Amino acid sequence: MVGLGGAGAAVIVWASNLTMLQRLTEPAKPWRDEWAENNTYWARDLRWTVLVAVVAGLVLAFRGDRWRSAGAWLAVGGLIGVDLAVDRYDLAGLPAAGWLSAAVCALLFLGWLLTRPGSAPDRVSLILAASVAAATAPLAAGIESPSETDPAALDAAALVTGVLLVVMAFGCAVAAAPRRSPRRLAVAGAAAVAASGAVALRVVETGPQILLYVAAGGLLLAGVAAVVCPWKPGTAIAAIGMLVGHPVLSTALLLFFAIGWPLGPEFTRIAGNPPVNAADTDLIIVPVGILSGLILGALLAAISRVGQPVDTPRTEEPATV
Repeated sequence: MVGLGGAGAAVIVWASNLTMLQRLTEPAKPWRDEWAENNTYWARDLRWTVLVAVVAGLVLAFRGDRWRSAGAWLAVGGLIGVDLAVDRYDLAGLPAAGWLSAAVCALLFLGWLLTRPGSAPDRVSLILAASVAAATAPLAAGIESPSETDPAALDAAALVTGVLLVVMAFGCAVAAAPRRSPRRLAVAGAAAVAASGAVALRVVETGPQILLYVAAGGLLLAGVAAVVCPWKPGTAIAAIGMLVGHPVLSTALLLFFAIGWPLGPEFTRIAGNPPVNAADTDLIIVPVGILSGLILGALLAAISRVGQPVDTPRTEEPATV
């Protein structure tokens, strides 16, 4: 039940953030000539980042079944709509967090019960989910507030979000492994611990650590590659590709979403919040992790298929759900 448990924990973090932390980032209403600035909406960025853990947990729970995994992505798209509506109408407080968490968790559990998959896992969907979670995890640690000193709530939420994503990346990668040898598990575990350590630095280090976080993402993706690729040359090629490709791809996507196609202003308007002033950028970071993870995950899936013999049946082992 690891997948369902991780998805449920991520839903609780999302709902608590939405109903208890979001109001800390907004000017008091009614606002007229108020303007937001860089990183004003850090609570939104963290919420949408933790929704990736919901997707990865559901994909793991569905054992990578392609149609059910696609449904998981659609369900989380619906949660973004709920997020915008709740933000717009200022639903807040601990009771609201409890009711929202319970309702969403119940719906997700019901969906899992009604669409339980068969016994054979689909490795491609699991590899994609692991890669997206791995690419997104360090981004959570890099989210900052506009103030000189980040609020304690931001540090704690960033740590929890990052660790949840690391755990989901590890779980999906192990479920997608062609063989679960001790060596593969040790490599994946070491990468997960190193990435979690980089995320944990968020609460003890001051100042931007963006290069460290990007490197941690590449390391975690290399760990995923070491687990899911069944042939040694392919493992080495994939791991190096992740270490080099992730920083380059993330930088390019970051520039694209910051300059070429900024998504933040439109979502800020829909949520009914003050716009970010023209001198700053309303950047939503999670698309960088999602697209980077999908592109690199597709590469990993292709490499893992090249190394998988077509005439030899793969030995299936029970996957942890």
